[in-house]
Amino acid sequence: MPATILSAKYLDRDADGNVDHVVIQFAKKVTLADCIIFLDFGLGKLDTAALTRLSFVTPDSIVDVNTVAFFTGVTGSKTSGIMKAYASYSSIPG
Repeated sequence: MPATILSAKYLDRDADGNVDHVVIQFAKKVTLADCIIFLDFGLGKLDTAALTRLSFVTPDSIVDVNTVAFFTGVTGSKTSGIMKAYASYSSIPG
């Protein structure tokens, strides 16, 4: 059974008005190499599969996604509004 997302929040750690981190809490332990996260801020889905931007916060069911490069030069990447987070796993087909 895949780990479901319990909560997700975005952060603007440098207070420049752009999202620079997303913290996602899963229902159980995940493996970063297996986890593919998609984020949707209304600008289209951002796919972390090709990037090595995932790290554990602690414990290993809470993941930090560094989104700084995603929003470089993007208009509308403000820290307001709805974000949707999705996860899939390379070890689980379909």
